[in-house]
Amino acid sequence: MEGSRRVFIQGLAAGVPAWMASPGCAAAAGRKRPNIVFIMSDDSGYSDPGFCGGEIETPNLDRLARGGMKWTQFYNAARCSPTRAAVMTGRWPQEVGMGDLAGFKFDAGVSCYRGIVDQSVPMIPEILGPAGYHTMMAGKWHLGGQKIKAQGAGWQAYYPGRELTPEIREFYFNGMPKQRGFDRFFGLLGGEWHYFVNPPPNKQYYEGNELAVIDEPHWYSTRGCTDKAIEYLREARRQDDRPFFLYLPYQAPHHPLEAPKAVVEKYRALYFNTDPHQLEERRVERMKRMGILPEDADYTPRLAGPRNGFPSEEKRTEWLEQVCVHAAMQEVMDGEIGRVVETLREMGELEHTLICYCSDNGAAGKMGHLGNTPFQGSKALLWEGGSRSPLIAHWPGVIPAGTTNHTAASVLDLMPTFLDAAGVSYPASFRGNRLDTPPGRSLMPAFRGGSVDAPEYLHWDLYGQKAVVYRGRWKLLINPGWWVHIKDNEEPVLELYDLDRDPAETRNLASSRPELVEQLRRAQRAWEDRYEVTPYGEAIEKGLGRKAEWK
Repeated sequence: MEGSRRVFIQGLAAGVPAWMASPGCAAAAGRKRPNIVFIMSDDSGYSDPGFCGGEIETPNLDRLARGGMKWTQFYNAARCSPTRAAVMTGRWPQEVGMGDLAGFKFDAGVSCYRGIVDQSVPMIPEILGPAGYHTMMAGKWHLGGQKIKAQGAGWQAYYPGRELTPEIREFYFNGMPKQRGFDRFFGLLGGEWHYFVNPPPNKQYYEGNELAVIDEPHWYSTRGCTDKAIEYLREARRQDDRPFFLYLPYQAPHHPLEAPKAVVEKYRALYFNTDPHQLEERRVERMKRMGILPEDADYTPRLAGPRNGFPSEEKRTEWLEQVCVHAAMQEVMDGEIGRVVETLREMGELEHTLICYCSDNGAAGKMGHLGNTPFQGSKALLWEGGSRSPLIAHWPGVIPAGTTNHTAASVLDLMPTFLDAAGVSYPASFRGNRLDTPPGRSLMPAFRGGSVDAPEYLHWDLYGQKAVVYRGRWKLLINPGWWVHIKDNEEPVLELYDLDRDPAETRNLASSRPELVEQLRRAQRAWEDRYEVTPYGEAIEKGLGRKAEWK
């Protein structure tokens, strides 16, 4: 079908990880297979929640962290769609066409930037569903599926002279959640929309393949998605006793910043009466007490507001208002997570459920550095503040309560972990295509009290213009400041950090370790070549045959 990136691989890799070799559903014989609930927030800062040192009230997430395992060095792809693609497929975003955001306008015509996930690679529900799981989702999709009803101005603006054929429409339709394996779906197909919906009409929230009917006055999406998740959970249990997989990716606290007024006022009383630098310092102190940061870790205050301070009191007030709403949105979300956990308890399912939580990337740049304290950078940047999130894993009787793990892991590990927990094998083929071994590994050995090794290499790239490669304690950044670096430099800007000693990235060691820098650059170049990673502007010119409007 047009637009699909077909992947044909001639055989499985020789070394097959244990989670791929498990004998499918037979592994669950004689025991109840676990339910799996994966919750993801959008643009939460690393140290925003209470369980990571923040002042935002998140008692339900805190309780899950105390009752399970907190993973402190857990990485995402630093952007909405690439992270979601890695979660759902267990593969590098560029490998499945999601090197940038989702949507037909992000299709640059080359394999790593298609704006939609490769349909020849399975997603989690397409594996768990046939293995006997109920599969349900409530929240933000942002993986490219959509209903394109007519050849309107948007299509013509991006593809002048190109006909919107029935085949193209079908291709994008087949990328929607129901067509990608979810029995039940409610939520956003795109990346953002208003949280409050005062009908009529609803223009963005779908149920199944159609726009949802929302007739509740002052409906709020974080609560509304939770209502649907709970409805789907109860519906599944009424049907039968099969296990379920619930994917609950909240839009909160992503833009637009909207929250109930009473909760916002609560945080106005805090943030307008406290020096932001004191809040930052308190977060660092709490993180050290919690064992999230080493006691002797260097930390350079990042200035909680904008990098260069506030140009006026008006701008300072504007920033503080955003911080208040950002915090309120996360408190409301935490309350909704509590409702889901309580529902599981009432259903008698909590003891049989693996619950995981993380954010899709760091807090957005408009939050300044406060949300990602003590790390520098923000969403869409590859410093630790953009791509590092805490992970919570909770499973009573399996995951030891109150434990912390500092091993590097990433969203690539979630699919293999869920399949391992369910006793389900990764398929050798999908829709007639042979599949190779995904790059992640199951975290279940660590969840059960053992250990897992850090990945040999971990790679992320954004737009083919900024990249990062991790190996053990070492992290090499290439043009981490993106346009700040590339607009005035012909040669790439390189930053090397020893994360064991310097997790806040305060000392660039690139000039003192040239051999290590070159070794990591070679590994990154090999990865980029394998997945045809191309600078985005060049990709547009090559794939669409038109001049890119940005460097």
